Amino acid sequence: VETMKPDLILLDIMLPEVDGFQVCRQLKSNEATRHIPIIILTAKKSKEDLIIGEQSGADMYITKPYKTSMVIEAIQRLLS
Repeated sequence: VETMKPDLILLDIMLPEVDGFQVCRQLKSNEATRHIPIIILTAKKSKEDLIIGEQSGADMYITKPYKTSMVIEAIQRLLS
């Protein structure tokens, strides 16, 4: 991420080798990447997961299933 310098990150929570919440926390605690907006896209819908997502520093938390238009709107909002 530091090398590619994306404008925004779409992040799933259920990753093969690491917890997406942890990835989000690491990115938000790093001076070089903390400014990058992160949208979590996940099937995890519990209130606890939403709280963890907020605490991890995610800018938005969108649960599956979602409409593509909803994600596009979120991206536009965060990049404007």
